[in-house]
Amino acid sequence: MLPTGGNIDKELVKKRFQRSLPYYDRIAEIQRMIAKNLSDKFAEAYSVCHGNIFEIGCGTGFLTTEILKKQSFKNFFINDLVPEAMDIVSEKIRRLDSGINVKCVNGDAENIDIPEDIDSLLAASVVQWFDDFVEFSARVSKVLPNDGIFAFNTFGTNNLCQIKELTGMGLNYFEADELNEILKRNFRNVELSEDIISQTFDAPFDVLRHLQRTGVTATGDFKWTKSRLEKFEREYSRNYSVNGKIELTWHVIYAICKK
Repeated sequence: MLPTGGNIDKELVKKRFQRSLPYYDRIAEIQRMIAKNLSDKFAEAYSVCHGNIFEIGCGTGFLTTEILKKQSFKNFFINDLVPEAMDIVSEKIRRLDSGINVKCVNGDAENIDIPEDIDSLLAASVVQWFDDFVEFSARVSKVLPNDGIFAFNTFGTNNLCQIKELTGMGLNYFEADELNEILKRNFRNVELSEDIISQTFDAPFDVLRHLQRTGVTATGDFKWTKSRLEKFEREYSRNYSVNGKIELTWHVIYAICKK
């Protein structure tokens, strides 16, 4: 259910997130928490208000709204694979600050043209889906002006470790040191921080349902059968239960990069 690195079907990713739109705001509490943390780090490190900002993979606007609580911008470019998501976010921006000029850039963030007049590029829980983050980060650096900011989060090697341990499926994540090395090739100041978040559920099946309903499932040749599901639930309960609850681990890496 989760993709292995280098085998990400982005059209499937698009469809899964598209299906999650009606209830994403209500159930994606971890993604909301991560977006707030990222916006806090961005604001703390660089408190000045920038003219133009570009957010890729805006989703339903968790990061967007948190950023606009702290700062104001002349132009707010937003991007997502799902066009309907940008409609939702555009309306949220207008309600928060009707003076901001909202510009929508549809499509895969790895393949679109990055607006050349931006001061900052932000991404919450997006770049783990990229085929070539190394190339993308270099391209961001070329577009940003001196002192421009690339702020994002991704996930570390322990992310969703319970799922990977029991199914063998999962994304290939960068180690923090490796990510730091990549970013320092193109940015003069890189600040990384890590966080481990433990999310709890009543039962193993609730974990799978939550991941599916928030769109955090994609390609891979793992097929669920009745016997596999029963084994998964049995082993998950045995290995990852604490005080009667089922745990799911999120390993978050935040990056604030200054050109």
